[in-house]
Amino acid sequence: MPQARFRRASRSAGLALVSAILFVASCSSADGERVKHADGEGPLSDQSMGTTLSAHAPKSTPWDVAFGGHLLCTTDGSEIEIERFRLSMEVEPLKEELLLRTLRPADLPADWEDGDTTPYIVQYGGVGRLPVLEGVKIAGRISQAKPGMKVSQHCDEISEKTENGYTELFTQFRVDKRGAYMTNLLIDYRANGRSYTLDTEWSAIACGNGIPRVDGQDYCDGTRDDDPQ
Repeated sequence: MPQARFRRASRSAGLALVSAILFVASCSSADGERVKHADGEGPLSDQSMGTTLSAHAPKSTPWDVAFGGHLLCTTDGSEIEIERFRLSMEVEPLKEELLLRTLRPADLPADWEDGDTTPYIVQYGGVGRLPVLEGVKIAGRISQAKPGMKVSQHCDEISEKTENGYTELFTQFRVDKRGAYMTNLLIDYRANGRSYTLDTEWSAIACGNGIPRVDGQDYCDGTRDDDPQ
């Protein structure tokens, strides 16, 4: 199976994202009591801290790609109820899904670190349809990400030890020759009797002929401005 080439945002773009995150953390959304915040500034975290990922297209279309890396957890121990996920799309895919990968300690064999750890570690993305990405079946249970789901795992449990398991949120796209461009992902939720929105400042690009330049950079040209020369 063709492999996707995944790339993070450049260092300069990352600094701009951090500045934007600090700004939105102090703002409330237009619906009154709902507090809009950046990662690390509210009860829900996805551990992403804002980034851009891109995947180069295989030769044949349509094709499937999944972008993950969102580890949903509670920063203060409060139970969180997800109300809805909001994807902002500039270039629409043929189909979009939100999926959860739930990896539990029981899914990890005793000797998992002695061999290929790919099926067990966090997956930032891959060509294919979950649970098979880049020709590898990843470990854990795959389910639909739906409103009403609860998040109770503390972030301290997953930031230090994979052995504790985690819940990873994916956006799954099926795309044609135009590709797909998700500019942001917002998560509305409730915790401690209050309404919040987590602004992940996360964008993802499935390359194609409909993808524009992003902040002056072409994420589908095969190079990036912070690659070593």
